[in-house]
Amino acid sequence: MCAAHPGAVAVTQPRRVAVTSTATRVAQELNVPLGGDVGYQVRYDKKVGEEPRIKFMTDGILLREIQSDLLLRKYSVVIVDEAHERSVNTDILLGLLSRVVPLRAELAGEGTGITPLRLVVMSATLRVEEFVGNKRLCPTPPALLKVAARQFPVTIHFARRTEHLDYLGAAKKKVLAIHRKLPPGGILVFLTGQREVDGLVRKLSEGEFGPRDPTKADDKKADDEETEERELDPHDVDALDAGGEDLGVDEDERDLQDFEGKDDFDEMSDHDDSASDISEDEEDVVVHGGEGVTPEEAAKAEDEWIRAHAPTVEAGGGGNGNNDGDGKDPTEKDDGPGPMHVLPLYAMLPPHRQARVFDPPPPGHRLVVIATNVAETSLTIPGVRYVVDAGREKRRVFGDDATGGGGGGAASAGLSRFTVGWVSKASAEQRAGRAGRTGPGHCYRLFSSAHFVNDLDPHAPPAILGVPVDGVFLQMRAMGIDRIDRFPFITPPNAASLATAQRTLAILGALRATPSAGGSGRRMTHGHGGSFGDDRDPGELTDVGRAMAALPISPRHARMLLAAARSTAPGCLAAAVASAAALSLQSPFLGEESERSLPADMSEEERKRRRKLAHKFHHHNSDALSAAKALVAYDKVRDHRKQETFCDEHRLHSRTMREMSDLRRQLLRILTTPPPSVAGAAASKDSFLPRHAINAIAEATAAINRKVRGPDDLNSDKTYQDPASVALEPGSPGDVALRRALLRGWADRVAKRAKADEAARLNAAADKDEDGGDGGGGRTKATRYRPAMLDLAVFLHPTSTLHRTSPDYVVYVDLLQTAKRPYLAGATAVEASWLVDDAPPLAYLS
Repeated sequence: MCAAHPGAVAVTQPRRVAVTSTATRVAQELNVPLGGDVGYQVRYDKKVGEEPRIKFMTDGILLREIQSDLLLRKYSVVIVDEAHERSVNTDILLGLLSRVVPLRAELAGEGTGITPLRLVVMSATLRVEEFVGNKRLCPTPPALLKVAARQFPVTIHFARRTEHLDYLGAAKKKVLAIHRKLPPGGILVFLTGQREVDGLVRKLSEGEFGPRDPTKADDKKADDEETEERELDPHDVDALDAGGEDLGVDEDERDLQDFEGKDDFDEMSDHDDSASDISEDEEDVVVHGGEGVTPEEAAKAEDEWIRAHAPTVEAGGGGNGNNDGDGKDPTEKDDGPGPMHVLPLYAMLPPHRQARVFDPPPPGHRLVVIATNVAETSLTIPGVRYVVDAGREKRRVFGDDATGGGGGGAASAGLSRFTVGWVSKASAEQRAGRAGRTGPGHCYRLFSSAHFVNDLDPHAPPAILGVPVDGVFLQMRAMGIDRIDRFPFITPPNAASLATAQRTLAILGALRATPSAGGSGRRMTHGHGGSFGDDRDPGELTDVGRAMAALPISPRHARMLLAAARSTAPGCLAAAVASAAALSLQSPFLGEESERSLPADMSEEERKRRRKLAHKFHHHNSDALSAAKALVAYDKVRDHRKQETFCDEHRLHSRTMREMSDLRRQLLRILTTPPPSVAGAAASKDSFLPRHAINAIAEATAAINRKVRGPDDLNSDKTYQDPASVALEPGSPGDVALRRALLRGWADRVAKRAKADEAARLNAAADKDEDGGDGGGGRTKATRYRPAMLDLAVFLHPTSTLHRTSPDYVVYVDLLQTAKRPYLAGATAVEASWLVDDAPPLAYLS
């Protein structure tokens, strides 16, 4: 700091792990304690001094600060790092800062005591023209500074031809060729999803270079049996389309077990690659890492690095490092390369299994990590010198992009699907860079240079173009930005996305029509399906909308929570808080494949007991509330180590459960002390919390914190029973109120069970779609439902708890279009009589 520029330096990162790690590193470099002059703030965690000089935070935290102080008076410099990732928060933040910077400069020139604000945007692969050439965002082109990166040279090898179908087999073949032919060094393979990762890990481990431990054979056999009986969580949309696979329970569903008609792994032979050569299918070679580095210079640098760091043993000598001198024992048989230490890495892998990739491999083993794009930018795996890039990634697309039909209501109805597509050039470069972090490396791309140049996009599309923008729309309206279409976006969202967001918020009650010009009153708040009757009317924010914007969760979860606050049913609000926290994150249920990490000597009785525990939290009336039941039970476990054991026994993702618990506590704190943006509306009938809800929050907070509230119990050891567990019991008054609150939050996502004549019509449409390859359902005995916003046959997932009852009406969280048919995710049974009061925008009375 200095007198001319008082204020701290704010540094934003898109991910929490980057915030904490960079803050720790900077504090060490400056030799100051973390939490003093250098601090950080992320969701659920904060370590900042009274007057920090440098504060690291996620871009979402800085957005929250802008809501309370548009000018950001306590900062003199804002640094936005990793801007190339183009998250929604980053785009909104840069748009706001593009107006704050000139406003601060203007106020500084008027002598108001406010100093100018400096903005620095940093990125390794940023599309510079989007900033420098964007007159709306930057009327005056900003200064551009390029800094050479510090990275070892990486030699990139392109395939002679692009493998369009069996890229999994090509990846396996390339890994085995590298292991046979090349010097020591870890191998990192990029695939698209959990199922592909687990499949390749299994095949490599079972092959001739698998771990040389006879006890592993029984483990692998058990893993295969577990994979066959694997169950999916009907709430988790990621699990519902794990690698494109759907698991069924009857004859009509069993065809879903195959991905695109075949399993590439089953057709591979572990001995097909005996004659493969590492360069036989290569075409062009390009060297990255440093200006003007030639292939010869890269090879020289690699030789020097190997002499300085690599073991003295050749790759073909077993890799155990026990040879003396340059020669081998003539009596010792050369049995080829040593075994491989093969590990998976993906987001939903339990943390203790993720951490294994950072540990040194067993002596004599080569580390092989099979990963999704989680390893692309977030972390550096020690010892990796070889990258095998399949060039694909799995994306989730929403609305009309998720199906060939469905009409304009597909986005509002929650329709989405997972697709596998090519990565961008920028992502491919990021993946290649993983091989040059600790020494000279190689990247083997399973596609040709012509395909790279002609068919890969330069950059991935910004997130704001591919996701629903309901939350963005609400936050911007809460900041007083009424005409969102005029906001200086780096890349503006589609007009249809903005219209869908406005319609959704109107249905939820966050927006209402603006007063008519003559002042004679207001038009309908929601009209037919959220329409104001005038497409030019942006609407105005309601008290409910301001309360929803104050909560750090999506608008739907916030609406459910506020609806539960109006209910006096025992435990309803406490259960709604737990449900909002649980539904805001990925499903924590791991499924049968989590048994792979269990000890091989565990008894069959213990395994059966754990399988039974994994189904303990299923809710008979709702798939969506199962995770909330698990969260309430998790919070009853006090000791951290016991919580880990609890997650292992119940097949729960421990990190996800911990984040759910943190979010639950954060929501309770916010509801206990409403933020200033909504405190003034507390007296309104439809605003924040009535008095009985405040008492309910106090009781829930006391229970979760193991404390006793009230003057008569201050010295007592008594603790409250968690009131949320009461409302999560099926059939209780709290359960009914909670399901009605869910209906409030997802009022436009109601599906009705199809009658016989309608089912026949949907059957015909489904058969027609199936002939065209667009899974509409086909011939099946499964019960069909029709969403209110779509003329489409949808289905309960085979593992849904609602199959026993097949209720007439359900409200669902998401609608996932798989390769075969669309499935309801997070389905909850509701009554027809509730629709008039809790889903009025879609209820038509006759």
